[in-house]
Amino acid sequence: MFVTHATTSTRRGSWQGRVKSLKSLELCYSGVRDSHLSKLTYLPALEELNFDSCPIGDWAIAHLADNKVVPNLTSLDLADTDLTDLGMVHLAKFKKLKHLSLFYCNISNGGLRHLANMTCLEVLNLDSREIGDDGLWHLRNLKQLKSLDIFSGRITDSGCSHIAKIKSLESLE
Repeated sequence: MFVTHATTSTRRGSWQGRVKSLKSLELCYSGVRDSHLSKLTYLPALEELNFDSCPIGDWAIAHLADNKVVPNLTSLDLADTDLTDLGMVHLAKFKKLKHLSLFYCNISNGGLRHLANMTCLEVLNLDSREIGDDGLWHLRNLKQLKSLDIFSGRITDSGCSHIAKIKSLESLE
């Protein structure tokens, strides 16, 4: 994996013009907030974005998706962020997304309906006690899904019947 690191400059102007080739951006545990992400305008080569344990939420995801800031994103880690069901609608706008981590987010079964049309998803982490049988119904048509983590979910036989419809599944936690 090729990673380009960005550094800030004291010169006036945007640093983004110098990082158009950025492929991976690891911001986990950095304290980056929604207001910081408002500065991002266009990162066409960015494929991997990690916000694990950052205090970002629905606004940040809406900004990145609605403004096509990261049009080629394939991997997004939102673990332990402030994402809620309201922000989930924007995730489906990342058409190339293959890996998505929503571990310990503030989402419920209802928010999962927005994942139903994310046909490129291969890896999905939903490790949350708020996820149950009703939410898994929305995942049944994810034909590319290979790995699903619902470790803390409240799943019964009914939820397992939804998972059984995902024929591409290779790993289930």
